[in-house]
Formats: sequence, structure tokens, C-alpha cells
Amino acid sequence: MYKQWDIEQFIDGRYRRDYKQYKQVLRVSQNTIIAKQNIQTKDVKFKNSLHQVQCELLFIFVLFIQVNMIIVHFSQLFTPFQTLIIQNTLCFLDKFDAVQSYPHCFGQIQTAYDENSALLDAFAERRCINGLDNQLQQYSTSYLSQCKKTTSLLQKVRFLTQTGVPTTSCVDSALICPITCDDGSSIQLFKATGTSMLLLSQFEQKLVNEGPFTVQMQYYQDLNDYTTGIYEHKSGILLDTVTVDLVGYDTDYWICKGWFGKQWGVNGYFKIRKGTNECGIEEETVTVKVK
Repeated sequence: MYKQWDIEQFIDGRYRRDYKQYKQVLRVSQNTIIAKQNIQTKDVKFKNSLHQVQCELLFIFVLFIQVNMIIVHFSQLFTPFQTLIIQNTLCFLDKFDAVQSYPHCFGQIQTAYDENSALLDAFAERRCINGLDNQLQQYSTSYLSQCKKTTSLLQKVRFLTQTGVPTTSCVDSALICPITCDDGSSIQLFKATGTSMLLLSQFEQKLVNEGPFTVQMQYYQDLNDYTTGIYEHKSGILLDTVTVDLVGYDTDYWICKGWFGKQWGVNGYFKIRKGTNECGIEEETVTVKVK
């Protein structure tokens, strides 16, 4: 027979074990409930944040559309100033070669090359690059030389702006200033839209934004022997002052179109030292505007 105290001790011990297990189960249940609540709270916060981001993106998109509508509206009101604003806000490039960027706008290197050829080459290249001609055109150097007898580059540039020149398909050669094409048909003259004086600080920007332009340089005897690399005058006498097309640049050189044919230099082009006014190539110059 069990004694009374043994029975009481047994019941009390079992009760304690059961109560302890109950508390453990309760604690686990409470932790589970808290974890679920935390997850639900985080999920709500995430959804709210996502909704806020979507609202902000929608606001930015609407604002972008409104700004573009304003720009279009004002660009229509201030068309003459639009090109000027865009050109003066474009970033500079570390290097640029118009021949590589617009190969369809450059033709064969001429061997009979003079100031008129250089000027009209730059004029033709600019028209092509700016989309005024579907392909590279050749403009009549004969017409320019016969109708504007001057050695001043500035006067020739002004003639292009005020009068214009025909293509070689109209006037190929002339002994006097013609009033009709070679076949007797009416002459169509192509004009520049203006003139522009360029300082050295503008050279790179104008090349990238508008296209090649003419510069003048001293032509020394050692340039005849140029094959590759960066040209610097070292020896030989001064032969002439010539006008050449500036078509590109890199960190330490300019790229110019030569006048000795494609077999000379680098496919008819040459590189000349930049930043030291080599042979006077970085002096102020004048060019034509086509747009």
C-alpha cells in the first residue's frame, strides 16, 4: 500500500512536469505568433515601399513628358536659336576623325589642290555631314576662281555666303565667269548660310558639331617626305603658305587632308603636332556655315 504522502508527491511531481511542458509549448506558440506578425509587418512595409517607388517613377515619367512638351513648344518659337544652344552644350570628345565617322562624305584626294579646292571640299563635306546632300557633291572650283578673283580666304567665304557655287556637273571648267551651265542650262547655285571666325579654343567643338574646315599653314620642304607619324618641321626651306582641310584630332595631333594624292602620307592625310601652333596651323581661321 502506498502511503498518503507518496501519492501526493507523485501527483505533485507529475503536475509539475505537465505544467513545465505546457509552458514550453505555450512559449513556442507565442514565438511562432510573434514571428508571423513580424513577417506580416515587414511584408506590409515592403508593399508600401514598392507602391511609393512606383508612384515616384510615375511622377518622374509624367514630369519628363511635360518638360519635353515645353521644350518642343519653345523650340518652335525659337528655331533660330535651337541649333546654337545644342551645339554649345555638346560635350567634347577626346579624339575625333570625320573621315572615319562619315566615310561617305569624303572622296578621292586631289593632286591639283589649291585654296579654292580646300574651301569647296570643306563646304561639300559639311553639307554631306549635315544631311543637306544625300551624297558627297563636287562643287565647281572653276566657277569660284573665275567669278571671285581674290587671294583672300575671307572674301571667298563671303562669296559662298552671298552668291554660292554650282556643282561640277553644271560648270566643270570655265575661262570666264559663266552665266549658264556648260550645256547651256540654267545654273543652280548652292550657298553657305554664313561665315564663322574660329579661335583655337573652338577648333575641336566645331569639328565634332559641324564638320571639317579650312586652316592655313606654312608648307616647308620636309613635309614632302612625310610618310606616317606626327609631323613637326625639322629642316628645309619655306616653300609656300597653303590652305588645308582640318578633319580630325587626337590628344597630341591634328588630322589634315594633304594635296599629294592618296599614295602620300596616310592615304593622303597627315598628322601634325597639336598644341604648339606647328607651322602656324592653330591661328585664327574663317569657315562657312551650312545650317
